[in-house]
Amino acid sequence: MLKLSYGLVIHVRILAPMDYYTYMIRDFKPDHTANNADAPLYFVRSEDKYRSLWQYIKRYQNPTFNDKLLKKRFPAMDSGLRKSKAQHVADALKQAEAYFSTARISELSIKPLILYYGALNMVKALMMFADNDLTLENAVQRDKGLNTHGLTNGASNPADEAIRNDSSNLLKEFGIVTGGDRTVFSLLHSCWSDTPLSNGSRLELGDLTSMHPNSWRSFKEHTGKPPKYFKIEGTGFRTTARGDEHMVVFGGIFNSMLYQPTMPTGQNNIFAFFEQHLPQLRAFYNRETQPQSSFYTSVMPNNIDEYLPGYREPTGTQFVMQNPDVGQALHLIEVEFAMLFVLGNLTRYVPQKWLDNVNYGNKGEMFVVEGFINSVAFSFPKLIFEELEEKDYTFTGDVAYWN
Repeated sequence: MLKLSYGLVIHVRILAPMDYYTYMIRDFKPDHTANNADAPLYFVRSEDKYRSLWQYIKRYQNPTFNDKLLKKRFPAMDSGLRKSKAQHVADALKQAEAYFSTARISELSIKPLILYYGALNMVKALMMFADNDLTLENAVQRDKGLNTHGLTNGASNPADEAIRNDSSNLLKEFGIVTGGDRTVFSLLHSCWSDTPLSNGSRLELGDLTSMHPNSWRSFKEHTGKPPKYFKIEGTGFRTTARGDEHMVVFGGIFNSMLYQPTMPTGQNNIFAFFEQHLPQLRAFYNRETQPQSSFYTSVMPNNIDEYLPGYREPTGTQFVMQNPDVGQALHLIEVEFAMLFVLGNLTRYVPQKWLDNVNYGNKGEMFVVEGFINSVAFSFPKLIFEELEEKDYTFTGDVAYWN
């Protein structure tokens, strides 16, 4: 990638091997707030935000609703394909709700596996609800890879065997990307990226917990290592005389540095620090002058590899994540899905290790992941729902009452 002047970017991309996808399977819409005149409708108060969330998702459990929305978004789609998608999305989400509801009342000893199967149904629904040929018909699933996870925990060398057999080593548990382009995980990645994840890429649970809003604090507390989570003051899109731009604003200097053990001084050094840890800033963004903050702008991105996605915690705190590996950006949905795969795999195949950690044996690394497990039953369906809706929602647990 060459950046010649403000707003002018030339991309130089090495094409992946032919057995990899080099396209996205869904329309990438980074800005869920564009032309959002009805924003107040997407702030939902209730006595049970989980129940309210699924009340909204239930519309997608209706094939007629799905058919009408697919026809509106993709008028050229074949009617037979559209009706199959409408039914299969409804079925996948109905079963997903049952998994997530069961997980809420399940013991921690089995909860991750149930959550993973619910997440698997939801990502299939997301991938099908697009202008592609994906359905749950058996021949399609075999041909496209919807019957293959795309991640493995297979311990194939002595070092990995040692991790699997060591109950005190939970955070080194991992998922390895495998299977090329014809897997669930590779198709999920292609919802927002046309750069395939390399076979053999390793996603360690410790890295993933250090990126997640509900586990990065416990990761830092337990390990003493800096997280791959960065608090920001704001992010969003705007239109200026220079065109459509994405903005990332790191807060006041001291506020921004809370998550790192040592920080540089001086504005240029602080810019350089963020660009070292968040390479998208260096490759695609311009530094902007603003007192007491680090402010960046970039042209409107085409995929997740070309910008730094901003996310929002349920509390309203905004954040960005460092890539697990340089040049391989992950969406927060992928982070949660991979974490659930690793934990679900451990739950199913190595119960002695998992139960030892559930009981806080050995080094007590369960402290780091339990917050994630308790939150993902709400956060994952919400992330998927917002992709389906192409809007951002806020669900709160407070209700109106008589004063």
